[in-house]
Amino acid sequence: MLKDCALIQALKPALNVKVDSKLPARNAMHKILDKIMRPPGKRLLISAEDRTASERMRNKSANKKVFLLSIVLLIIIDQLTKYIIRYLGGFYICNSGMAFGIKTTPLFFYSLWIIIILIILNLLITKYPAYRYPLAIILSGAFSNLLDRLNYGCVIDFIDLKIWPVFNLADIFICLGVLLFVMRFKFTSHQASPQ
Repeated sequence: MLKDCALIQALKPALNVKVDSKLPARNAMHKILDKIMRPPGKRLLISAEDRTASERMRNKSANKKVFLLSIVLLIIIDQLTKYIIRYLGGFYICNSGMAFGIKTTPLFFYSLWIIIILIILNLLITKYPAYRYPLAIILSGAFSNLLDRLNYGCVIDFIDLKIWPVFNLADIFICLGVLLFVMRFKFTSHQASPQ
């Protein structure tokens, strides 16, 4: 341990090196020697284990940022299209029902969406990180439609194909997310099954 090494104890204060006392003496000595030998302005040498742990932490942080940014971006796109349609005089309907105009009571609707959003968040955070992006697409569509419902008391639908009930981009996000989720599930279950 570090307490046993007099040289390390003597050099630590002089070099202003922070060394964990639980590290083996050779790792502490490596940090101190690196501090002595490195040119000013250069980074300390990092062990391969520290480097991979650091890279994993950076990758997780970057993945979370991309994940949150993708949700926010899809919500902004959907809300912006609805804003443009409403205020520039395009065709739209105010859908007080559920998806694709299915009629329901407000209590059932809000309860259903809160349960769906909580389930998706639970899956994203804990159980299925591989399904993070399909679930993010579903969540962004669900949240965007929920914003409409809270702001206007209905969901703004404006895409009318004449052969299908009127819908919006958030509905497309939800359907696309479900499709990607199913495809990802089939791909991973196919890989896991013996051939």
